[in-house]
Amino acid sequence: MPPVVARSYSSASELSASKTWCMFRKVGGLIAFALCFALVGIQIFRNAWVADDAFITLRTVEQVLAGNGPRWNPHERVQAFTHPLWMLLIVPIRYLMGNAYLSVLTLSFSCTAITLVLLWSASGRRAAVAIGMCGLLVSSKAFVEYSTSGLENPLSHFLLVIFFLSSSSIIIPRGPDSIPLLPLFSSSLMFITRPDLVLLTIPAMCLLTAEYLRSAKRPYRLQWVMWGLSPAVLWISFSLFYYGFPFPNTFYAKTGSGFPAWELIAQGYRYLQNSLSWDPCLLGWTAVALIAGCLSRRRIDVAYALGIATYLCYVVRIGGDFMSGRFMTPAFVLAVLATSTTLPLRFFVGASAITFGVSTLNSASPVFIEHLTSRLVTCEITRFGIADERACYAPNTGLPNLLSRSLSFPESGALETGRIWRALHFSQREIPLASCIGMTGFASGTEPIIVDRFGLSDPLLARLPALRPWRIGHFSREIPSGYFESLKSGTNKVDDLAMARLYESLMVVTQGPLLSWKRLRAILALNLGPTRYHALPDTIPRVGTLNWGFEDGKIPDAPWSLQTSPALFNPVTSSAVGQQTTVTGYVGRFFFNSFDPVAGDGAIVSLRLPPFQVTSPALCFLVGGGQDIAKLSVSLRSENDQVLKAVTGTGLEHLTRRCWGLTPWMGQSLTLKIEDLSAEAWGHILVDDIHFSSLSLQE
Repeated sequence: MPPVVARSYSSASELSASKTWCMFRKVGGLIAFALCFALVGIQIFRNAWVADDAFITLRTVEQVLAGNGPRWNPHERVQAFTHPLWMLLIVPIRYLMGNAYLSVLTLSFSCTAITLVLLWSASGRRAAVAIGMCGLLVSSKAFVEYSTSGLENPLSHFLLVIFFLSSSSIIIPRGPDSIPLLPLFSSSLMFITRPDLVLLTIPAMCLLTAEYLRSAKRPYRLQWVMWGLSPAVLWISFSLFYYGFPFPNTFYAKTGSGFPAWELIAQGYRYLQNSLSWDPCLLGWTAVALIAGCLSRRRIDVAYALGIATYLCYVVRIGGDFMSGRFMTPAFVLAVLATSTTLPLRFFVGASAITFGVSTLNSASPVFIEHLTSRLVTCEITRFGIADERACYAPNTGLPNLLSRSLSFPESGALETGRIWRALHFSQREIPLASCIGMTGFASGTEPIIVDRFGLSDPLLARLPALRPWRIGHFSREIPSGYFESLKSGTNKVDDLAMARLYESLMVVTQGPLLSWKRLRAILALNLGPTRYHALPDTIPRVGTLNWGFEDGKIPDAPWSLQTSPALFNPVTSSAVGQQTTVTGYVGRFFFNSFDPVAGDGAIVSLRLPPFQVTSPALCFLVGGGQDIAKLSVSLRSENDQVLKAVTGTGLEHLTRRCWGLTPWMGQSLTLKIEDLSAEAWGHILVDDIHFSSLSLQE
């Protein structure tokens, strides 16, 4: 580096003019940054909205204020929200303002405003760099839209800026033996904002912590590291104590779908493709940050790039999200911050200016020229289930739309449905089944119990295998027979014994007394053992002489009663028939199959098995095929043909073992009926290996 030579001035007037020029440049830079700040703020305000998923958290907030604790349904302790810190910050604002919608927008605006102000510090007080960062952020469709939305993104952006400022020594100069308390603390807060955010900071945190532990010459070095990690440790401890699990229920619902990894990875790749198509600035600049970080000689820059790469790999592995760009904004913010110091000044300013200029010509960008006066949006969902979520909800929850109608709270059909559910709860004690639980659940109030088909708020459904077809973030589950009766009565009436055992443990954890040895044992078993429902194995104990396995290759004569259409159709096969795909999971050589070689799913079959006397505590069998409890079922019936229990197929050409408890009917005469009354796609059912068992719920 060449030696620094001090500049000399020939006169006092020249020195005064130089100071005046420096002051003018500083003031002019601040004014320019303020104008850029105003542009970003206006664009965020014009695009302000609240997503349906945000109302899931808002119902939890209402439960807290009602004195029920941080839960979603009133009867069980379940963490239906993914962002604990965000939820905790909403609670006092909602209490003071009295309006949940305006409360979450107020918090969003506050976090975003502070984030933008901190960009001045992140730029090293260089106006050109700060303006360049603002220009990049406002050019991103996802950043602008998810700077509100009611989700945790604004808080994530704010904490990432704090982490970057402290870890890169911009606000706190650091030596190798300096305590990395603020980087650790901000990273820990990110964990309780959304656990997967720490993937962005782990490489940098490992680097800073390793340097400190290796270089510090003072005692109790590890003590400061633990102080930095204390927020995450405290929340995990509370979550294990209160909920019984370290992670939110949504984690188990979305990671426990049971689908092969390659399907989710393919969906994650499509998520990146969608982001590149709808928001090229976001993914394009993230790629620039990865390249610049890998080429940098500073280890902290390499750590930032590694964090971004790790986070993107995680997003791809889980299949991305159904909200276009939502999971991408944290990586984008870190990419903008990192390139502001990694890239040369002129290159960064020039590249950000070009990016902003190109964005003004991109119809998807918030700064598209035609959007500066008005922005018309159309709800769009790709064939892979990725949605322009703001476009779908802004007409009802967009802040400018509400202000234009002098409203302070949204109006929509989903909210009206929730009010109807609330009325049905008080009049008929109905328990509704929901597919979108956000606004409907919020409007129903804090008293009704609502079953979420996707399992986001339901501990049992979250641990059941998902059904096909699926949409990312929306993994539908089969509702176990007897589940609604269990919720209404408060006792375990689930028919399938394997599911009943799992539900019994979940009831102890989520509904039982907080302080009990039984609950502690159940928490340990559920967290250290299998976390999902598993069908019973083939080695379950068999008792008695009842053993119907269709091994004769045909339906026996009377007292078996078979009715088929087309006539003379034999529903017993040894393999898949016609256009049917490969069938697996059956026992022996033959199994019951209502798929006709010619008519396919159009066949209609009804088979009543001979009456039998109940002499064992359980009846087990294998079932598969289509899923339609009204038309495709195996049912247990009394002598007067009353349906006692029923189950449908699994949605797969694979037979899964199910067991029913028979203790209430011990000694009585019952019968089984297999029905296929469906002529639609997947309108067939598979059954095999019907037998008594000594299984019981307590085993």
